[in-house]
Amino acid sequence: MPSDLSLKFKNFNKCVEHRYVIYADFECLLSKISTTHPDQNRSFTSPIEKHIPVSFAFVVIDNYNDVIFHSYDSGERIIVKFFSALLAISRKLIEEMKRVSEIEIDDTTSYSSYRCVFCREFFDINSIRVRHHSHDSNRVIGLAHQLCNLLHKKTFFIPVVIHISRNYDTHLLLKHMPMNIAKDITSYRQTWKSLQCSLSTT
Repeated sequence: MPSDLSLKFKNFNKCVEHRYVIYADFECLLSKISTTHPDQNRSFTSPIEKHIPVSFAFVVIDNYNDVIFHSYDSGERIIVKFFSALLAISRKLIEEMKRVSEIEIDDTTSYSSYRCVFCREFFDINSIRVRHHSHDSNRVIGLAHQLCNLLHKKTFFIPVVIHISRNYDTHLLLKHMPMNIAKDITSYRQTWKSLQCSLSTT
């Protein structure tokens, strides 16, 4: 057994909330499958229905929990329509995230001068303290260790959370995903209950 049994979390930069999150869902119809009568002398498995995606809906939520955009569509080629709409809005949001405005420094803002806004550790005599400003609002939100501030990098992707994707919707997405869109999507951490996609604009 190791002598030190304590755990310490260090990747505080991974805990910073995203500016936007997209929540999506699909609806499907069950279509009957016509098949011939199987051989009664052999064991068999015969599909009787297939799932056909017919509609989708998604909402874009900002970091104030406000709905800033929503989309709904139904009909044929719904997966293609879903990815097209998703990529279109994500590109607009990422362009908005890339905008840089002048930093507003207001020393009257109430924040702790003793603790880092990221790691929550107290500053010591050797700590190099720097002002940390929000990359979205460009306002100073507190003091941070110099290293913590440097590790906090702005991310340029939009997390997409799909309802019941692990057990159902992911299969539909992968089965009907257009090849020209598949190259722009990176799926990760499949063990999560919901699939999160990193939508790339490159």
